[in-house]
Amino acid sequence: LTMSNASAAANGVMDMSGGAGTLNLGGSLSVNTLGTLTPGTSSTVNFNGTSAQTIPIGVSAVVYNNLHVNNTHASGATLSAALSTANVTGNVRVQSGTLNNGGFANPGNAGKTFEVANGATFNMTGTSGMVTGFGTKTFGATSTVNYTGTAQTVSAETYGHLILSTSGIKTMPSAATTVAGNLTTSGTATATTAGNVAVSGNLDVGPGTTLTVARSEEHTSELQSLA
Repeated sequence: LTMSNASAAANGVMDMSGGAGTLNLGGSLSVNTLGTLTPGTSSTVNFNGTSAQTIPIGVSAVVYNNLHVNNTHASGATLSAALSTANVTGNVRVQSGTLNNGGFANPGNAGKTFEVANGATFNMTGTSGMVTGFGTKTFGATSTVNYTGTAQTVSAETYGHLILSTSGIKTMPSAATTVAGNLTTSGTATATTAGNVAVSGNLDVGPGTTLTVARSEEHTSELQSLA
């Protein structure tokens, strides 16, 4: 089902419990305080607008199974509140365009997947960090993950492109981190490596930013350029 806008009025119900249906939503999803969105066991809501979209989370009885983002606007789609294992029960996939986490911590279900596909972007703002709880996290080789808040903790992942931007200290992981694409710093962000970081693409340390490769007797941290 493809819609430009969807609305559930007071006591209204949008029922997707029949199975594997997909709701492609190019506009806004407006849910009254008493409205309900009921997912199926493999249903999907796909935010695929060409204008900026807000994804209602924790509003009334709105529950998603699989949540997909294919928003192509420069501002992307933004979560209105934190994900939980109760309000998003399935996979979260940024298949194209941009998903902004809204500055929230976002836990997922252990048996499910969080994906940022090739060419897609996941932005984390405020002091928020990477999603947690998902059994699988996958980042395409040409995907982009941007820690674009203030003081943030960077998780050890196999990233595509990795950006540390805006401001504050980006606390790097002690575990090995792989960047299949480029590692970029911008704004006034600062970071000090705490573990091995392997970068297959370009390293771009922007003006006003600081990236320190730390060494001590207790440990050795290396920033490798494999290009």
